[in-house]
Amino acid sequence: MSSVSSVIEKFFKEYVSFKSIKEVVEEIDQERQKLNALPLEKRDRQIIGIAREIRNNLFEVDHPIVKSKIEWGNIKGTTKEAKELEQVIVNLLKKGITSTEDVKSLEEKIKKFEERVKRELGRKLFEEKDLRQLPGSVALTEASNLYFGEKYTEQGVQQAGTWLLESICLGRFIAIYFIDESLRQSIRRILLRSFGSKHIDVKNLGNLKVHRVEQDKPHIILVKFLLWLHELLAEIEEVREALELLKRGEGVILSMPDKAKESVIHLPRLDLFFLSSDTSSHLEKILRSMRDQLYSFMGNVERGAKRAGKQKAAENELELLATYCEIFYADLLKSGFVNQGSLRRIVDLVIEISEKYGVGTTLFFVGGLTS
Repeated sequence: MSSVSSVIEKFFKEYVSFKSIKEVVEEIDQERQKLNALPLEKRDRQIIGIAREIRNNLFEVDHPIVKSKIEWGNIKGTTKEAKELEQVIVNLLKKGITSTEDVKSLEEKIKKFEERVKRELGRKLFEEKDLRQLPGSVALTEASNLYFGEKYTEQGVQQAGTWLLESICLGRFIAIYFIDESLRQSIRRILLRSFGSKHIDVKNLGNLKVHRVEQDKPHIILVKFLLWLHELLAEIEEVREALELLKRGEGVILSMPDKAKESVIHLPRLDLFFLSSDTSSHLEKILRSMRDQLYSFMGNVERGAKRAGKQKAAENELELLATYCEIFYADLLKSGFVNQGSLRRIVDLVIEISEKYGVGTTLFFVGGLTS
């Protein structure tokens, strides 16, 4: 396992972007000009709030789950370094930046603030004994039965923090951590080329044909991600290498929709599933057909329900359909076999919902899964 400090440093290098000193100086100058246009008493009331806002907006975190799960407000505002930086900004807003010494002093305070932010993130992820927001396990083989909110050993806490910081997000709720760093980097390069980001954000889940009610379903997300990768084989040469690595890739899926449902899932052996260099494999074609038909069906149901004023009822029914799809995909990934029970329930629900909202659909994929 990588050392705590190296994991934090790597995360900051890849996912945390601080403003340049030039940008901060320009922002202080601009805000000072606005303040100077105000009456003195109003200026004094606003100056601390403006300084705090400048400090709090010094950096951005480009990791959707870390960004949402960590209490960044406390990290940014309660430490000694944060308060000292705020005071320096207050002073510069009052008197202006008049010398290189002013800039140097500001830069030094920002650097100390950045180092403290790193330490605080490390403390929250790697030192606290009751990590409500993170999974933990001493060994990957133990991960399948773990749930968030447990107490972990020191080694388990460190492993949990590493998983999260080095994971790849697929939307707002699901992230995947691969042990193989070369695989992680390969996937990130593919995502960067396809979406301009090292993660797949919510607006790009549609490219994977993930419906809104499926965004918190880890096995649905994983299967659709793998199908999407296969479709890139003809476009991006590196995808072939990534798929080969995925065949024997080990790791975990972090499912974090809300505190009550957060869990860790041991990544199944994907070589038992459909990962091969053959893009025309029979199962892949069927699963792609299933994905496309159900994604189109869900969208049509939403539109039909909206016309009928039954959006809430339709959402509940689509959520139930997605739940059975999740069961179906989970069994398929773990065993390589089709769960006929969940497949029958999917078919029954599609027919029932189709009739209720007057939406046509096709179920051609069913024959391929039952033959």
